[in-house]
Amino acid sequence: MQYIFYTCFIGIALGISIIFLYISSTSKTRYIRYAGLAWLMYAGSLVLLTAGMITGGNAFILLRNIPDLFNILFLLFCAYAFASRKAPGFWLRFCFYLSIWILVAVFYGFEEFSVSLPSKCYQIIITVMIVYIMTKYWNVDLFEKIVSVCVIAGWGIGISMLELFTLYRGVLEMTQFYIVEVLFSNIVCFVILFLYFQKSQEKYEAVEIITRTITENATDVLFLYELYPSPFFSYITPSISNLLGLEPESFYSDSKIFRDYVDSDDIEKFENLLSFGGDTNKTATVRIYDQEARMHWCEISTTLIMEPNQSPKIEGVIHDVSVSTDAHNQLIRSKEERDILLSYVSHELKTPLTSILGYVTALKDNDVTDDDQRKELLDVIFTKTLTLDKLIGDLVQLSKLETHQFPLNLSLISCTDIADDLFRNHLHDGDERGIEIRIDVSDAIEGKSIIADVDRIDQIMTNLLSNALRYTPKDDKIIIKFDISNNKEDFIFSVTNFGPIIPRDELPYVFDRFYRVKQGQGSASERSSGLGLTISKELILAHNGQITAESTVEHGTTFTVSIPLFDERRY
Repeated sequence: MQYIFYTCFIGIALGISIIFLYISSTSKTRYIRYAGLAWLMYAGSLVLLTAGMITGGNAFILLRNIPDLFNILFLLFCAYAFASRKAPGFWLRFCFYLSIWILVAVFYGFEEFSVSLPSKCYQIIITVMIVYIMTKYWNVDLFEKIVSVCVIAGWGIGISMLELFTLYRGVLEMTQFYIVEVLFSNIVCFVILFLYFQKSQEKYEAVEIITRTITENATDVLFLYELYPSPFFSYITPSISNLLGLEPESFYSDSKIFRDYVDSDDIEKFENLLSFGGDTNKTATVRIYDQEARMHWCEISTTLIMEPNQSPKIEGVIHDVSVSTDAHNQLIRSKEERDILLSYVSHELKTPLTSILGYVTALKDNDVTDDDQRKELLDVIFTKTLTLDKLIGDLVQLSKLETHQFPLNLSLISCTDIADDLFRNHLHDGDERGIEIRIDVSDAIEGKSIIADVDRIDQIMTNLLSNALRYTPKDDKIIIKFDISNNKEDFIFSVTNFGPIIPRDELPYVFDRFYRVKQGQGSASERSSGLGLTISKELILAHNGQITAESTVEHGTTFTVSIPLFDERRY
């Protein structure tokens, strides 16, 4: 009966070693690999023990010391590996030396005590070393560490002392002690298994925390889209809330919610990304709007996943490429604007230059002999030259403003003083054409001040007033108003004329370089460089202000300038 008992435990030990080695091969866990080798040695030890008990020969019992040595050695390596430390090589060399001694002793029939004593002392020393490694380096809970230390110490030292004790009592009479040894060895096995699963759980939790941290803080959106039995989102990262302002739960409850935020022109592309047919890997750029109606250019990549015995699913990544796309579009717009600018500049320079060249050629060739006619041509040349000079000056000033190289002579000035200066400088600008300029100054500007460059503010007023005079019919009026904004934070002045209105679709472009309102071209009494409003806008931006335009039949066309009031709390 006892032989059947030992045979069963041999099978159990072999089974445990195979399980440990299989686990180590799949998880690449070193300490489980050493535990598997330890229990493989223990199975060999039990085989020799059983053979010795069946035959009654002490040789098998003495040879059992060899697998026992390697059993405890691999447990030492297991302890080192669990602590992520490298085991010294001298332990393995000592084990080989003792194994050779045991083989020689058995072969020559040495006394049993001289064979077992060195090996059991070695096992006790290694057990003490295992306990030291566990106590100092193992990163486990205190209770688990105490239990593990007690089990390992009791097993390693206990079985060694037990083996020495059997030398005095005989093998066959100590069967019950071997049963205790086998049972205690399996307790050690269960402790190792428990520690493995405990550490695996800790690793899993650590990986889960890292994964959750990455997914929650990632800018890209990852999702998993199940296709059967009906399409639905099985997972989507929390970063979707940063993109669209929607929580992941919104997609779990409604698989079609995404389509409500995709641009209507891109719906077909988006549906193709989430479809079963076609390529397994798909990529497309789709316009998506968030809850605040802001458009995002999103590059969406999807991969069809086909796994055995599982329904097909789609794995996808949404990458917001708005910044790069906007930069690309801005680059295209800049090139187009540059081409338009060069076209306008060449046209604006070519017209007066052609006139000047023609008149100068006529004078040079003496085609004009009349003094009055010669004087008239010289006046035309002078006027055209002034136009060129102004155009070139405007271009230089605009270039410096746009590159922030234009210096401003800023000073603190009261709103009343600046209104008076502008009033005096421009009150009679319309007299030549019989256009009345009305000034409306609000009492609200009293006691208020702004930080501004007075000359540049006058330049802005000149540009706005010149633009208004150009499109105002003769004997009509222009209204200039000075006031404080409704929020009491800005000084504002506006210029209103009642000439041709600016169409609503052209209002956003009136501050662009060389832009002229199509309906207003024929109504303008004189030509300009087309840069006045553009320069005015840049000057206002340099003052941290704003300029806007409104045009209606009832109220005429009004250009309004706002400049922040001086607030000593900001300085």
